[in-house]
Amino acid sequence: MKTTYAWHFTGPTLRDGSPIPPIGQTLRHSGRLVPCKSGLHASLEPFDALQFAPGPQLHLVRVDGRYLTHNTDKIVADNRTIVASMDATDLLGYFARMQALSVAHLWDVPDVTLDFLMTGDSLLQAAAWAAAWAAARDAARDAARDAARDAAWAAARDAAWDAAWDAARDAAWAAAWAAARAAARDAARDAAWAAARAAAWAAARAAAWGAARAAARDAARDAARATAREAAWAAAWGAAWDAARAAARDAARDAARDAARAAARAAARKEFNLLVYEAFEGPLGIIK
Repeated sequence: MKTTYAWHFTGPTLRDGSPIPPIGQTLRHSGRLVPCKSGLHASLEPFDALQFAPGPQLHLVRVDGRYLTHNTDKIVADNRTIVASMDATDLLGYFARMQALSVAHLWDVPDVTLDFLMTGDSLLQAAAWAAAWAAARDAARDAARDAARDAAWAAARDAAWDAAWDAARDAAWAAAWAAARAAARDAARDAAWAAARAAAWAAARAAAWGAARAAARDAARDAARATAREAAWAAAWGAAWDAARAAARDAARDAARDAARAAARAAARKEFNLLVYEAFEGPLGIIK
């Protein structure tokens, strides 16, 4: 039989409505141990127990016999005994206020809200909430306005790009046809004069028109192909770079957010655990 100590939050009763057993009385479970379904639950750290708290009553418990660990934040056992208990309402309020103060530098906190967070004075609570909500509404309105402005600029840029692309394409085709016409005209003139000198007018005219058509077709095809190829490559490279930059920006933002969240959670875990250990200093000292 193995014994360990853990933490368990309750409301005024256990989750099944049973009364909270007195200190020293062991609850026993018979049957299978199934995390979140069947057995007596607790957590090895106070911060993990907080994630499952149905109320502010915090218990230091002893777990004997079989127990299973689930997702590193919960254990389920067949025996659980309360060693010490406390109403953690004030401790939880203090912890919540300290967490709020840890991010106060990220926004313009109203003075009355800061006063409440620093002192916990219940007389300031209503005014602090009202001021905080007013500031949040103002921030939300500003954010919505900025988002709408950014969306409008994005739409304008997209429209400008589409217009520029259409204009470039039209200009490319116009240039191709102009080149084709010029080449055809020059080829026709040269062929006509050469044919006139070498043979009869009829043969010269036929040869000139044949050469002109061939030259026009070849020149138009080559010019159009070159222009389309260059435009396609330019568009492809632009799109590829835009996609790469967007992906890199999103990845960096997500990584920074995840790292900041993990660091904040680790700091909160340490602070809450220390608060609880200090509150239970006497019982923990006896156990050790």
